[in-house]
Amino acid sequence: MGSQGQDLMQQAGQTLGHAEVKEDELIGQASNAAHATENKVLEATQSVKSSSNETTEQASSFLQQVKKDELIGPASNATHATENKESEAAQSAQRSSNETTEQASSFLQQTGEQMKNIAQGTAEAVKNTAQGAAEVVKNTLGMSSFSNNNNSNN
Repeated sequence: MGSQGQDLMQQAGQTLGHAEVKEDELIGQASNAAHATENKVLEATQSVKSSSNETTEQASSFLQQVKKDELIGPASNATHATENKESEAAQSAQRSSNETTEQASSFLQQTGEQMKNIAQGTAEAVKNTAQGAAEVVKNTLGMSSFSNNNNSNN
């Protein structure tokens, strides 16, 4: 095999090596993006839970005040109606908060997975392209992996 063939083989090997390094970089970036997304989901979840807890505490405080008022003054239908409405409002706020948390978590998790899959697909495509180029160079030089295997067996 001539000097030109050796140069092409060396270039093909370098190209494949660069593709593998790029693949590792892209997978690392995808993994970092997925971890960052996961952390954002956890932060968002904590924020929503904290907000929900504050709302629940405010509702509870209001209900305690209503009960205190009932003990001090005469009980009235208006007080009971207010208590019921506040209780319903607190429960509704809690349900809404939980639904929002679940939706946000799901959306961010799906987005992270999609980013990771895209990066992995891109890395695989770069690797396959480099391997294909190396095979073309080998075939052009008459050094296909099939003939190399036969030569190494002889």
